[in-house]
Amino acid sequence: MSSLEIAEEIRSAFPGTEELIVQYLSGYLVDDAGEEEDVLQVPNNILDSLGMDRPDVVQKLMDRLRDLLSDQLAARARNSARPKLMKLDKVVDLSTAGAMSNAIGLGEGVDLTRESEASRVDVKKLEKQEAKLKAKIEKRSRRDLYEGSKLLDQHRKQQNYEEMFMKINPLEAAAAAKNKSKDIHLPSIDVSFASNRILSGASLTLAYGRRYGLIGRNGVGKSTLLRHIAMREVPIPAHITILFVEQEIVGDDTTALDSVLQADVWRDHLLKEEASLNAKLAELEK
Repeated sequence: MSSLEIAEEIRSAFPGTEELIVQYLSGYLVDDAGEEEDVLQVPNNILDSLGMDRPDVVQKLMDRLRDLLSDQLAARARNSARPKLMKLDKVVDLSTAGAMSNAIGLGEGVDLTRESEASRVDVKKLEKQEAKLKAKIEKRSRRDLYEGSKLLDQHRKQQNYEEMFMKINPLEAAAAAKNKSKDIHLPSIDVSFASNRILSGASLTLAYGRRYGLIGRNGVGKSTLLRHIAMREVPIPAHITILFVEQEIVGDDTTALDSVLQADVWRDHLLKEEASLNAKLAELEK
């Protein structure tokens, strides 16, 4: 079973469906069929919206997809059948359980107070567990220290971004954008992260005035592609200004729109300069 087979089934059931939707559904089903969640629920909802007036066609297609994914769905069913943690019917207070065991002398009770019997704990295993716990606590402390240092480094990052922005978006290039196409069409691009090739010979087309979003599982390279575009590591035309907002920013009262506008360093500098000049003029008029 491959994504090509699934895509062909969707095309035959709903001819004329936008190719982007077909590719997304086929890739989603192949990638996530072995996961614990009901992988057929998302495609079912999308197909219901495509065939609102043809529920019988939707049901027939879902049955066909279920047959194609039978091996993966069976593996998911086996995983879900494994024993899991269960909530106790009643709350057990171990402190009172130990006292009750001593009072009535039942052997199966848990004695939490008696210390005269020799311990059967494996000392070596206990030492290993304590070492793991200590390492975990130290790692958590380092992470907390990193979270705090991010706030201290925010100003430095902003300065680095401004330098980078002025370098990849020269003011004279933006001024020369008049009467030039604002569409982006890159017929063949390569994107790599470290030694991993994320895209090879891919085409990228962005039409002016439209909004685009990247959809994909964590770790497939969405942020890496955006960073390559922002740094002009793919050949974006020089007269097009690129604004880049990091995923992790300090939470404050700044709106999403203002965050994007502040990413335009030239605009931000000109507005500050305008405010400074207006303040000086107002001072002279007094």
